[in-house]
Amino acid sequence: MDAAAQRHQQLKNEANKMAMKIPFFHGDDKEDALDIKEMIRRFENSADAMGLADNAEKCNMFGNYLRGPAAVIWQGMDFYGESKVDWNSVKKYFLKEYQGEVDVETFTFKIAKLIQGSNESAVNFGGRCLQSVYEQYKAIPAPAADTLNAEGAACTAGGKANIHQATLKLVTDITARSLFLTGLKENLRTLTMQKTITTLREAIDEAAKQEKLLKNKNELKGRIAVLADMEDEELEDQELDEDTVSKINNTRARQGKQPYRRFNNFRVNKQNGQGVRSGSTNGNKNGNQQNKEDWKCRYCNAPGHMQADCRKRKSAGAPLVDRHGKPLGGKGVREMESTPKEDELLGHLRQSSGDGCHSIQNTEGLNF
Repeated sequence: MDAAAQRHQQLKNEANKMAMKIPFFHGDDKEDALDIKEMIRRFENSADAMGLADNAEKCNMFGNYLRGPAAVIWQGMDFYGESKVDWNSVKKYFLKEYQGEVDVETFTFKIAKLIQGSNESAVNFGGRCLQSVYEQYKAIPAPAADTLNAEGAACTAGGKANIHQATLKLVTDITARSLFLTGLKENLRTLTMQKTITTLREAIDEAAKQEKLLKNKNELKGRIAVLADMEDEELEDQELDEDTVSKINNTRARQGKQPYRRFNNFRVNKQNGQGVRSGSTNGNKNGNQQNKEDWKCRYCNAPGHMQADCRKRKSAGAPLVDRHGKPLGGKGVREMESTPKEDELLGHLRQSSGDGCHSIQNTEGLNF
């Protein structure tokens, strides 16, 4: 046997192994993993992969996959005079017996059922719409010659077949697109139909895009809800941008809670020239805002300041840590470096106050 023949035999053996993975068909919903249409589809794909062109052999192999009630139906085909050696006849017979055959009543019933499932993606729903419509339309026969005009009647048989197939594809796309857009979830349908949609493919792609955006938006809302429930001390350890902080405070406002303020971000009050912490007011007139005397340094445990301002920590070169003592690195609270000019001024303040850990007030133009 030459190399080409050996290769062909190897492929056939592999295809046979693949075919054997098709589950048996019992004709019983409780027993069957696949419905009759899916079972036949997988069987045909495997037969094609094996290069199985002999009709009788193909039918015989199909019979070997039948069990229980389905095997009884197979045996009864002889009694009713149905062919068991012509694959198209066998396929049609089993589709009819197990309600897999396409007919007008079935199609009309399916149209009412073409609604996107709660956990069904837009892509899968689009495929279901296409399959339901195409199965119906592809069964429509080509028009008889006497129904065609002179130009159509003059076409060759091949030309007529091409025109027929192109027409079926066009009406399938139009119908499936309409059913797809109608059956989408309401919020997804509204967003999708705001775009110019001309084909089923465009409708599916746009719906899938909007579906992803909605999912990301819902995930963000969920994250904001979790952050809004956290204590301010816990939020200090999070890496939050201003937009996220704004969303957190909007959520807290709807819940009747106090807003989150960044106590570790030191800024200058432009109105009175006093350095104050973000979220506080001059003199702490708002009783709901945290008093700086209640602050406690995570490094030296002394009250009255935060670790970002701690001179002892800076002198030791120690990193900022979260509430569990884990170094923050470049995340969370930003390490603020002082300039030589600021260090000189801090030295004078230290000599006059005797405590290097006091927070600095009344210092025009400095931002620590």
